Amino acid sequence: MTMSKKAIGDFGEQEACDYITELGYEIVKRNYYSRFGEVDIIAKDRDVYVFIEVKTRKYVSEGDVFENINDRKLRRFRKTVEFFCMKHDIIDQDLRVDLIGVIINSDSSINIAHEKDIWGW
Repeated sequence: MTMSKKAIGDFGEQEACDYITELGYEIVKRNYYSRFGEVDIIAKDRDVYVFIEVKTRKYVSEGDVFENINDRKLRRFRKTVEFFCMKHDIIDQDLRVDLIGVIINSDSSINIAHEKDIWGW
């Protein structure tokens, strides 16, 4: 059975949510949209707001899970984070941006790559 791109993305986001929940993060919001872009997951790691971009690939042969994250995407992501903080009065809070890559292997096992604090806010 083949999965659509959306189904693969949704699956990866759920795997990422399960993964960070196991790490003790609290999910604040999923799929936050603004006029600037989208944040896949907004969570709290203790008292730090974590804004997470999730990329999912079927099989490693499809390339590096983070290769499609370019400067334009990161600028839009940052504007979306700033907009969320402004709309929710998040001031003087520690913020972090993480990337989570989910790879669905041919045997249906999952590998997760997690890069924390890619901006050093």
